[in-house]
Amino acid sequence: MQSDAAEDGAPVAASPPQKSASFWHRHGRLRWQSLRQWTKTRPRLARWLLAGPGALAAGLLFTAAMPVWLPEGNAGVDNLVWPLVLGPLVWVLFLLYAVVEENVPRGLAVVAGSSALNGILIAVTMA
Repeated sequence: MQSDAAEDGAPVAASPPQKSASFWHRHGRLRWQSLRQWTKTRPRLARWLLAGPGALAAGLLFTAAMPVWLPEGNAGVDNLVWPLVLGPLVWVLFLLYAVVEENVPRGLAVVAGSSALNGILIAVTMA
């Protein structure tokens, strides 16, 4: 049984309370480190999620954003036809990038960044 007194009978001072980590450390860097740790402990699952649903979602968002930045052309349908033709190729590019990338957290960041930019572009256009 432990007591609050030292061996000579003098009371032991309580340790000072720990300072809480900064907001950035608690919410930003800590989550990034946990993501990196998760991808290192489960690389096959992380790569499967990146190459499967991640690549499909990124390809669909990229294809959906294409009409915004492609020119209309003479007939006015080029910005609609080219995404349909290039959509599968864009999906394959995201898929191959996810498979070939050695650094899985960086691959997640690239695909997520591309998806976020295309999602923002779609949201701004629809607003």
